[in-house]
Amino acid sequence: VDAALKQMDSAELEIKGTRDRNRDSFPKDYPYATNISWTDSTGLQKIRWSNLVYPASKTYVNDRDYFLAIKNGNLWHRDRGKPYYLTQVSSWVSNKKLAIISRPVLDSSVAKDSLKMMMITLGGRFNSMFKSVLPVGFGFCIIREDGTVIFHQDEERNFNENLIEETNENTTLSSLLRMRTTGYFGSMYSGT
Repeated sequence: VDAALKQMDSAELEIKGTRDRNRDSFPKDYPYATNISWTDSTGLQKIRWSNLVYPASKTYVNDRDYFLAIKNGNLWHRDRGKPYYLTQVSSWVSNKKLAIISRPVLDSSVAKDSLKMMMITLGGRFNSMFKSVLPVGFGFCIIREDGTVIFHQDEERNFNENLIEETNENTTLSSLLRMRTTGYFGSMYSGT
């Protein structure tokens, strides 16, 4: 996530003008990104950089959870750094599962067709979230505040599992999630 957020910062600094980019002009220092887009307050992607062979069309994303999270301020916060939102989508363009990181645009002067850009989004298949290689006996999952699993070492569990339910409504886990803080808890999960 840190590397992707840094890539977004670089892209925002590099957005000379408001032209789209295709595979030939896509920044080479973004190895896991397939696209970077800037979206206006209506939810329309106005500027799109794509690493795909075919040109990706701009589309409305106003019903996607990552747009609504930015619009409503329901963002993830780290000890240091800018607030962001992380999710997984099935791409309407490539029909592949992608990790999506979105955050508010830092430079409020970025505009296209007189509409200011509200959100910058980076999408890609990050190795740490898809087909990750882990030592035997280890696993991972990234969950939302309500316990919904958005990334799991077993991709079949993404959006099909709720960690709170799977841990028998563990109150410590629920409290940590509600408080958006770190901590430890003990519980049974997947029979172990």
